[in-house]
Amino acid sequence: MLVVFLCLVNLSEYGKISLSTVGLSREHKVQTFMNTLSDYRFDPIDFAEMRRWTSLSPAQRLETMLNARELAVGFIRGQISKRYPDLSWRELNLKVLQEIERRGKQRIPTF
Repeated sequence: MLVVFLCLVNLSEYGKISLSTVGLSREHKVQTFMNTLSDYRFDPIDFAEMRRWTSLSPAQRLETMLNARELAVGFIRGQISKRYPDLSWRELNLKVLQEIERRGKQRIPTF
């Protein structure tokens, strides 16, 4: 969600899209913006979640992102340890890094 918000600000700043329509709510402006994207691949914006996210301090946002990363790496580590139960911690960590790199190179399919 943060990525969508930053993209919204950047495109608005460069004048590619104008969000200064008088009389429209911010939610409607954002929805209008999302409808104009030619390569729409995101779920609809959860405005309650956006408000909650923006109410956090920068330190709380960073902590949330690091916790999400730790959870994702933990899931990957769990999958690999089930596949290769005899690996040492060092080998397991190397496999985790390889898997993260492999997943990072995958293209997200467009719908």
